[in-house]
Amino acid sequence: LDTVSKFGWTGVDLFFVLSGYLISSQLFLKMAENKTIGVGDFYARRFFRIIPAFIFVVALYFCIPSFKEWGDLPSIWRFLTFTQNIGLDLRTERTFSHAWSLCIEEQFYLLLPVILALLIYFKAEKKGVFLLSALFLVGFTARYYSWQRFIVPAIDTDDFGVNWYKYIYYPAHSCCRIYCVP
Repeated sequence: LDTVSKFGWTGVDLFFVLSGYLISSQLFLKMAENKTIGVGDFYARRFFRIIPAFIFVVALYFCIPSFKEWGDLPSIWRFLTFTQNIGLDLRTERTFSHAWSLCIEEQFYLLLPVILALLIYFKAEKKGVFLLSALFLVGFTARYYSWQRFIVPAIDTDDFGVNWYKYIYYPAHSCCRIYCVP
């Protein structure tokens, strides 16, 4: 069991790939059929699929103190704005830290339809591959910078693990490498 549990993180990456593929394929299908992307409709569907359950769980954490696993909670505004994954320090904010993945998902849902709608509006759909490549390069560069600036100096310290999650694993700019689009 210990050997298998070391690969638990792959489930998160697999979820990102599948979710990104399913959501983006719906939007790309609309583009292929020359239909407009209803950004408001897209956001409404995503809202009612995710937000009510999320708000319920966040309310449990903040209203029932004994519900916390350990440590302190980040500020409630970080949960409500889906920015909890940015600068998440596991030394002080471990409770409900696993919501970071939902933050990444919501950030993706926020940006992808807007980007695609803008490509359609400016009739630049064919240039989308350049934008996608640029986004990949920006994410790769940000991850490389974070590695050099924050991880390499901490490799032989007690801060290595905390820094790894804070600067490499949790931020959306470093995680964009695993959100897959068809």
